[in-house]
Parts: sequence; C-alpha cells; structure tokens
Amino acid sequence: VLISILVEKSMVLQRIRFAMLVILVTLQWVMMVLQRSRLLTKRFPSLEKSLLLGELLLSTL
Repeated sequence: VLISILVEKSMVLQRIRFAMLVILVTLQWVMMVLQRSRLLTKRFPSLEKSLLLGELLLSTL
C-alpha cells in the first residue's frame, strides 16, 4: 500500500512539473514575441524577473 501511495505522489509531481514546464515555455514564447514589439518590457520590467524566478523554481524541482 505504501509503495502505491509513493508511486501516485511521484506521478502527481511529474504532472505538476510538466504543467509548470508547459506554462513556462508558453510564457517565454509570449515574452519573445512581445519583446520584438518592445511593448511589454518597458511597461512591465518585473515580468522578466518573475520569468527568471520561475526558471529557478523549476530547476529546483
């Protein structure tokens, strides 16, 4: 019973990690598109920092 719980937990963690990766890639793509138009970086400079923070969080998982 304990092993199945551990397996379930790791599956959930893998799904969360995958979802975070998808979100991060999507955000980076959006940022890349918006950076070309230079609209977002001037208005929201903190967005780039939060993206870097998200990358750091993902690498610690």
